[in-house]
Amino acid sequence: MKVAVATRRPVASFFAVMFAWSWGYWALVTVAVDATAVSYLVTLPGLWGPPVSAVVVTWARGGSVRGFLGRTLRTAARARWYVVALVAPALLGIVGSVTRTGLADTGLEVAVVGPMAGLTVALFAGGSEEIGLRGFAHPRLRRRHGGLQAGFLIGVTWAVWHLPLQRLGVGFDGSFLLFAGSVIPISVLLGWLYDAGSGSVLPAVVAHAGFDAPELVTVAGRVSEDVVFTSQLVVLAVYWLLVVGLVAKNGVRLTGSPSLPGTAASPADASAERDSA
Repeated sequence: MKVAVATRRPVASFFAVMFAWSWGYWALVTVAVDATAVSYLVTLPGLWGPPVSAVVVTWARGGSVRGFLGRTLRTAARARWYVVALVAPALLGIVGSVTRTGLADTGLEVAVVGPMAGLTVALFAGGSEEIGLRGFAHPRLRRRHGGLQAGFLIGVTWAVWHLPLQRLGVGFDGSFLLFAGSVIPISVLLGWLYDAGSGSVLPAVVAHAGFDAPELVTVAGRVSEDVVFTSQLVVLAVYWLLVVGLVAKNGVRLTGSPSLPGTAASPADASAERDSA
């Protein structure tokens, strides 16, 4: 049985279910859990809104959930894209740490166990968001608007989706505008990574987890809030420079590939996708 609105408006339906699942759960946490007891693990089920929504909307459209997951999670990407997914977030974290070190005139510390453990957890937490955001929403928006605009649209929505976590004191510190200013270019970059990886969401999952994991290189000692803020602006500028570089090289398409991965598993699905908004 198909649900008409999910068939006609798959992306709108996807975001509606995503917000309903995540904001509904986080609202329950706000009411049921004492503020001092709220932790990352308590809020974790809310992060599964994107993959849950992708599965629900795929089913509501009469599609094959197994087929969607098989296409999305296939290991089609070349090894180099997994290297990029692992190395790039770590390097960007080092940029922030080095900036803080220079401004605060202090030293650096290298940690391995904590970041690796954090990366492992993040693969199944924030990284799972990519199954829905990149695996379901991105190719549909990209087909209609292009890679750059698809990344922007998902990035803005993604940033707003995180708002309850800020109220709960989990996920990020500082102003929402600074957070959104980082999330939007990251969304564009993750969309590019999905396309470059032949439509496998796994490199984007790894990269997302890398952004969420603790930094490999950190500052020794405490630094002032002004130093932290300045370093965040430097990293933010690097994110946007990477986006500008991709646009300068490949245009709003973002990838130089002559063909881009799609979402359809059959001619009938392909026809439905072309008719959908």
